[in-house]
Amino acid sequence: MIRCFIAIELDEDVRSRIELLQGQLRRQLRGKDKGLKWVKSGSIHLTLKFLGEIEDKYIPDICSALSETVEEFSAFDFDIDRLGTFPENGPARVLWLGIGQGSEQLAGLQDKIDQRLADLGIEPEGKKFVAHLTLARIKNSDTGRELKEIVAGDISMDIGIQDVCEVRIIQSVSGKEGPSYVPVHTAKLK
Repeated sequence: MIRCFIAIELDEDVRSRIELLQGQLRRQLRGKDKGLKWVKSGSIHLTLKFLGEIEDKYIPDICSALSETVEEFSAFDFDIDRLGTFPENGPARVLWLGIGQGSEQLAGLQDKIDQRLADLGIEPEGKKFVAHLTLARIKNSDTGRELKEIVAGDISMDIGIQDVCEVRIIQSVSGKEGPSYVPVHTAKLK
């Protein structure tokens, strides 16, 4: 069994800019980050579908299905244009970067992947897809409220544009320092 997901990995330039933004947000929190776990910039990705625990024998079929599906799509790009939190009501539990231009293409790609994998018996997502990049997870309510206030303010962002020319199946491997991600398969858009 391998624990895996389907995602778009980010360019180094985009990752570097996200790391700068994370540093800016840390400074704004001024030590009020109890219960906040930052995602390492090298691990940030845009998840299209979480697969969970998959038996090894099914991986080749999933890889083929993914390749066949994404080759129907032309390469495109998306921009990262806002900062937000989940859930909408109450203290923040997730801090994320949102997608502007390109969000419709991402939603269409995600929907086709969901449909194609349903043919293999993998259940579609139960909720509406919201393209985002997770920056941090928050376990402390006070920190969650503080982050909501910061996000509501004016934060300068120059993250840039991400090209989408491939989608990957990525294995999540647990470790002492948190999960590490290992590419299993790369599917190219046309």
